[in-house]
Amino acid sequence: MELLIVVMIIAIAAAIIMPALGTTEATKLIAAGRLVASDVEFAQNESIVHPDDPRLIKIDSGGNQYWIAKASDVATAIDSPAGPSTMLVTFGAGRALKLAGVTVQAYDFDGDDELRFDAFGQPDQTTTATITLSAGGATLTISIAPVSGEVTVQ
Repeated sequence: MELLIVVMIIAIAAAIIMPALGTTEATKLIAAGRLVASDVEFAQNESIVHPDDPRLIKIDSGGNQYWIAKASDVATAIDSPAGPSTMLVTFGAGRALKLAGVTVQAYDFDGDDELRFDAFGQPDQTTTATITLSAGGATLTISIAPVSGEVTVQ
């Protein structure tokens, strides 16, 4: 009888834990999408605050990192307002350390690898800009509207 109770408790615990184990990659993907979306919005706000040198999002052609840069120095990530680091994001390192396994699967910035913002925070795109992330076979797309710059995560 006691053995049956122990087996039942283990079965219940396994039934509770098993679904949570399968969602690790999905959780990472959602967190990465939120990080990218907030960085896009940060770059927009920085462009409004610094109209003399607006900001942009630059995607590394390797597909695993991006950074926020000044229009006057595209190759260098700006300093982070939160501390001594920069606004360079590499999935699996730094502020995205826990997001290992997430990659930039695709992006569409009107044919280049930069999403620039003007002094009003508007993107330089004629169509909706997109960044598609992937992890564990799942994908998530961040869209940036061409006129308003509104960011959505799907």
